[in-house]
Amino acid sequence: MANTSFGAVARPAVGVQSEQDERFQRILQRRAQRLGVSIEEAAELPSSKPFSLLAAEAAAQRRGISVSQVLDEDFRQLENSTYPTPECLTPDEVEAFVTCQAESSKEENEWVEMRKTHLAICNGCQALLAAIQPSHERREQFNRALDAELERRPAPSPQPVRTRLVATAQAAYATITATFSKKK
Repeated sequence: MANTSFGAVARPAVGVQSEQDERFQRILQRRAQRLGVSIEEAAELPSSKPFSLLAAEAAAQRRGISVSQVLDEDFRQLENSTYPTPECLTPDEVEAFVTCQAESSKEENEWVEMRKTHLAICNGCQALLAAIQPSHERREQFNRALDAELERRPAPSPQPVRTRLVATAQAAYATITATFSKKK
């Protein structure tokens, strides 16, 4: 094995046709395709840190303490947390909640109202819903990427697809916004 590193993965020596070398090459090729760069460029790019570690580093710098202290505090909070309770929204309920339309059935509307009651008192569920609300910058970035993808594809009429996607996203955003504005 060569001592060259690719993130935390040791890179096999060039010319060695082992199972590990082949696996590394497949991963490297996928990374290059995903990033839109050559295989050589992909091999030179550093691996990303997990978002949780980046957040802990930023919090540590802001607060003037070590990353280890931030992580210890986070773990203590998790150990002492009562979230989630049996009443908390599950991931599939979060999806159903934000995609529920005004023209939903009476049963669905009753379910939404019941969940809103829980949301009014549960900080954990409020944070969960807030986390799925993209920032203005992310929404614009998504719209640009969607436009580029729809222009790239040979679809007979891509605009109605985009219109439906945007309408669904806007309805979900309106539901979340309405829920949080009623609480305040």
